[in-house]
Amino acid sequence: MATTATLIITLLNVVLVFVVSLIGGDGTELIWKTQYIGFTWVAVASGFALVKCSKGSGRLGVVTALLTVPVGLTITVIAAEIWSLSGETLRKHEAIPNEVTESCKVAGATFIASPSMPVHSIAFDWQTQLEWGRMSYFNSDSRKFGGFRFLEDIKYPETILFIEQKARGVTQAEKQWPYKRRLNGGEFVEASELTADILVTYEFRNLSKADARNSYVLADISVTDRRNGKALATLRYVTGGRDTWPICGETSKGEMNIAAFIFKAIGIPSN
Repeated sequence: MATTATLIITLLNVVLVFVVSLIGGDGTELIWKTQYIGFTWVAVASGFALVKCSKGSGRLGVVTALLTVPVGLTITVIAAEIWSLSGETLRKHEAIPNEVTESCKVAGATFIASPSMPVHSIAFDWQTQLEWGRMSYFNSDSRKFGGFRFLEDIKYPETILFIEQKARGVTQAEKQWPYKRRLNGGEFVEASELTADILVTYEFRNLSKADARNSYVLADISVTDRRNGKALATLRYVTGGRDTWPICGETSKGEMNIAAFIFKAIGIPSN
């Protein structure tokens, strides 16, 4: 009787492991690994339970079968937590790359010159797939502006007639656009080239080693007057460590206001 009950419970455990692997697995490889480990655990525990049943310890065999999945899940959760904590500890104590330290020595805003003529349009361009190219504001307090703002969120003064920027390709139509243009307060339309008075370019470079636990990215922003090619200002900052907050180059304490930096560089008041 105990042997029959153990076999039935084992079958249910196999089904349960299969269902859990499908629910919790993200991708074929993870599902396969979950099933492999789960079925192996069930096989070992069930083998032990059946041995106990054959030796007259039927109650122990049934209890073992019943506890197979709960104990397995408990062990998995504890192991995952230990793995996570050990990984976090290693991240905290990982040495900062020398290139990050050197970049931070010259981080921050530098204002070189003022526009020789009034500015009425701004273009943004970046050669990267990173969404950071669209970010205009960071704050160490995530309750302020949701942590960051995008270029599209900036409220431009009335003196700025239009802005242009690299097309993100959100809609099917935009995926075919090289750039997009928007009248101040209007909607974006396709633009074949950048024509604005001011060009703001972004360059991003990974400063982390291939096997590093922390990711560091160097950002260089340049503001240029396209009408005469004169460089107006630069901003360098490094993001990384245990989060994506800039670790150096802040425009003010706890704040990275890229929009305000750009407005100052082109000589118009920021909002």
